[in-house]
Amino acid sequence: MAMNAYEAYKMQSNCKKVIVEAPGHAVGTVVDIMVDGFDKVERITENVCESIKKETDTAIVPDSVVTPSKVQTLADLFGEELDEKFRRTESGDGMYSGISMEAEGMKQQYLVFISTADNAAVPIKVIPVVPSGFELFGYSKKKPFKKASTVDVKPDKDNPGEVYLETMRMKRIIQKYKPGEVWSRSDIKEYIQEIGDWTQKMSPQRKEALEKKSLHKRTELIGRSRTRFDYLKGSCKKCRKIVISDRAYTSIIAEALSRDPDETGGILLGIIDKDTWYVVEATDPGLSTFHNRVHHEMDEKYHNHIYPVISRLYEKDLCLLGLWHRHPGTLNTFSGDDNRTNTSYSEAIGNGTLSFLLNFVPDAQLTCYYLDDKGTGSYYKPEVKIGDKYFKGTDYLVLADEKTLIARKRQMQREIKEVG
Repeated sequence: MAMNAYEAYKMQSNCKKVIVEAPGHAVGTVVDIMVDGFDKVERITENVCESIKKETDTAIVPDSVVTPSKVQTLADLFGEELDEKFRRTESGDGMYSGISMEAEGMKQQYLVFISTADNAAVPIKVIPVVPSGFELFGYSKKKPFKKASTVDVKPDKDNPGEVYLETMRMKRIIQKYKPGEVWSRSDIKEYIQEIGDWTQKMSPQRKEALEKKSLHKRTELIGRSRTRFDYLKGSCKKCRKIVISDRAYTSIIAEALSRDPDETGGILLGIIDKDTWYVVEATDPGLSTFHNRVHHEMDEKYHNHIYPVISRLYEKDLCLLGLWHRHPGTLNTFSGDDNRTNTSYSEAIGNGTLSFLLNFVPDAQLTCYYLDDKGTGSYYKPEVKIGDKYFKGTDYLVLADEKTLIARKRQMQREIKEVG
């Protein structure tokens, strides 16, 4: 947001994702963004620190004066005005939060990113996410958006395919300050007002984008339950329990941290035993991949190769169970494009699919869903057990011995040729 304003990855077919959406809801329904992940950080130059130190060493502070405990950052001030909490990226290069503005009875959701780098060319970016810039203006993500300035936006080089707001008033406010300087409250209020004015100005484009999305959803739901992609309580008889090996869980966490704060993901391999899905292995996204903070693309060819390579190591053949990917902040539900990606996996598997979402809030939080695509069409959250000890009584973690590998020789050779 796979599957905010943001493209994700593709496997089995060309699938995209949007990280922040209102999955399973009708157009006009408001679902708050939960974009999370930042503590307050701001650099203060050494001379300012020294100046503050000298003043506090020499000045006599009357009892009636309250000395502030810390210097407020730009993110602090924006957070107070917006009544939102800005949180720090794991890499410490910025602060961000999700906000929502309304105009003409329609919500526009944004991701606000404030850089903490002293030399940042753009100290603050307001990125439209639902609807996204692409959905609002219909530009090609593969070509420069030449008309961007006519709608007061600018292509985001850090997040290819996305745009951030850049009106004349916004530019004038930014130009008043040196990199790292904290703005006045009046300028912050004016900047926020400009976001509201832009939201109002883009109401026709937003209405059209939402209508197109609604039409696509209605087409998608033909012949299916009206509750498709809803989140149902209770269990599904096809998948009552998910068991994850220590190795699979560790692989997910390690891959996510290695790309932090960017998005990433992989596929899940294991064994289905009646109503229990055993996740033995979780992969990385591959080699020919793309990653940034709001979307990523995985390497389909790599996964087609690595699947049989991993599976042949075990006594029992592994099968494709689904996929996992990281989401920003606390967002642990799927977007419309996520739904389409999950559907493609379900069709490939033939029995529904697992789809895991990983968040750092700040500790790792893994939300495990099962999509009953051919049944209710809804998501379930089965019972989840993590650890090799929950594989007790099975031989699903047993590695293949030499005799088994020799017996599989022709199969392994055929699989290598098919992938090649």
